[in-house]
Amino acid sequence: MGIRKEIRSAGSHVLTNGDYRARVTLSEHVDMPVTISYLRYLPGKRSRLGWHPSPENAVFVIVPEASSAPNLATGRELAAATLARLVSGSFVAEERPGEESLRPEVVREIDHPVKLLRALVLRWPDEFEVRMIGYLPNGYAMPVSSPSISNDPDNEWGRLDALERILADSEEEAVLAAHEELDLWAKSDLPIKDR
Repeated sequence: MGIRKEIRSAGSHVLTNGDYRARVTLSEHVDMPVTISYLRYLPGKRSRLGWHPSPENAVFVIVPEASSAPNLATGRELAAATLARLVSGSFVAEERPGEESLRPEVVREIDHPVKLLRALVLRWPDEFEVRMIGYLPNGYAMPVSSPSISNDPDNEWGRLDALERILADSEEEAVLAAHEELDLWAKSDLPIKDR
């Protein structure tokens, strides 16, 4: 298949109620623009962060009638109401073991020679992905981490390709795509800082 681009889901929001979590995710699917997933942390195993299930700490809660919504606001309302019902015990749902979240391995970092711009080549189990980050004024891109890892109050490292995935079948193809993306982003109108 070579190199390809996919639209990335536009993000997610995690709601919490006791040991239960709901993740409301914007998706590119026209018939189901918002999907909702639920989990329950096992006693004493709750993650302080939003959504990090594993077989040792959580079970997925299956709620088919509350798993999609037409928009983000409705999805949040539906998720909050479903969480309240789960916590109160007025609703019983099927539970399945949690799964480890897959995390890619960074196999290459390629820096642009003139701009503070970097391509990361990631290895997933069955493909490679290219992610682009750049150093630019706050608010121009999704921060790489929160709080920002920059000591500069006006600039931060940001994710430039947050709405798109660049995928390749081999590391060589991913590196080629990374170089092309570096050149494209360096020529863009974004105020990416010089080295």
